Amino acid sequence: SFICACRNNHFETIKLMLSVSNINVNLMDNYGRTGFYFACSNASYSVVAHLLEDARVDVMLSDKSNLSPLMISAYKGFTEVVKRMWKYIKKQGLQ
Repeated sequence: SFICACRNNHFETIKLMLSVSNINVNLMDNYGRTGFYFACSNASYSVVAHLLEDARVDVMLSDKSNLSPLMISAYKGFTEVVKRMWKYIKKQGLQ
């Protein structure tokens, strides 16, 4: 699934799955975590950067504990992911 590909940093699989027009990139697991959330929580910078280029990805979705992808990245100390996300959030006016 898309979530598994993101969780395991399978970049080529993610690119292939994103080429499918009707894929639900915001699908959540039982804890409310999306593929984007997993990419951020695993410091998968290349996956995060690629997903930020896809308008279907909702970067603001929080899990059931109300942790957003930005918050989990910051908590884990993934500075480069946080910087990339913050730049995107500011550019999109999502603050």
